[in-house]
Amino acid sequence: MHTNNVKTKLGAGILLAALIFSTYSCKKGKVEHGIITFIKGHVTLEGSSKKKSKAMLGGHVATGDTLKTGNSGTATIQIGETAVIKVEPKTTLEFTKIIESDIITLTNRRGRVFSRIQKLGIGEDFNISTPTVTAGVRGTEFMSSFDGKQSRFIVREGKVALGRTPPPGQEITDEIFKNSDQLVEAGNVAVVKAIPLNMNADVAESEPLKIDIQEQSEVDELKVEKARFGTELIVNIEKITIEEIKIKKQEEIETIKVEEKKLERKILNIENSNRPKVILELRDGNTLKGTIVSQSETHLKLDDGSDVLNIEKKDIIRRSNVEN
Repeated sequence: MHTNNVKTKLGAGILLAALIFSTYSCKKGKVEHGIITFIKGHVTLEGSSKKKSKAMLGGHVATGDTLKTGNSGTATIQIGETAVIKVEPKTTLEFTKIIESDIITLTNRRGRVFSRIQKLGIGEDFNISTPTVTAGVRGTEFMSSFDGKQSRFIVREGKVALGRTPPPGQEITDEIFKNSDQLVEAGNVAVVKAIPLNMNADVAESEPLKIDIQEQSEVDELKVEKARFGTELIVNIEKITIEEIKIKKQEEIETIKVEEKKLERKILNIENSNRPKVILELRDGNTLKGTIVSQSETHLKLDDGSDVLNIEKKDIIRRSNVEN
């Protein structure tokens, strides 16, 4: 009788332990992949086998996958209940490592990525690297970008530690973040120049990492706010269907579109303040007045205050400058 009681208690204890472990695992949302929760425009996914495919809503992104966005492409990926990653247009992002939502390492090859990370515990890491510098966080919101010439990290909330990106094949460890002077706090932006391609690898590794930390400009703040739209965490992401994801996101989309346009206009107004203003007379008899945003050999982009117009230069018969 005594033996049966012991067995009963032991069985109950094992069951309770299993229940606690199961509850903890579900609560933490332990996964080894991300889920695409929003997609717009041209977005492709390349697996570790180098096979490319069109990225799909609800699709999984795993270790070794690379996500690429086109000129107007955008994608949002949620990893468990740990991180929400928004990939901006013209970006190449590699998901270098995802281990049970505890260890997440991303590599930003080119473009802009906004990361919204929940507060991490002991043994949990989130790192995002460019070819030159790696950012490590424990819970924050920030944007990272790389254009081939420099890396930029704009911190909205929390702190970001910066260190030199290790050579290919080497693991990222806390050792690269040991310099406390390399912490970037909320409201600041860090700029790190890329290492010249013709520099010897050994020389490059011995060169001190030059990090320029400064206060964010108004444009930086607006760009981060714009990137932040649509990055709210979806609870129990692993248990909901693609249709439920669509419904949840659809509720946000119209509001986001309106707010994004407002921010885009503010950003353009600030950037245009130092750009040349012109009057263009066109062959069809129309006259346009605005700010030149950019131009190529054949086209000119003109911001007329309400929209950005793409004009063929051959259609312009006269151009005159306007005094600021």
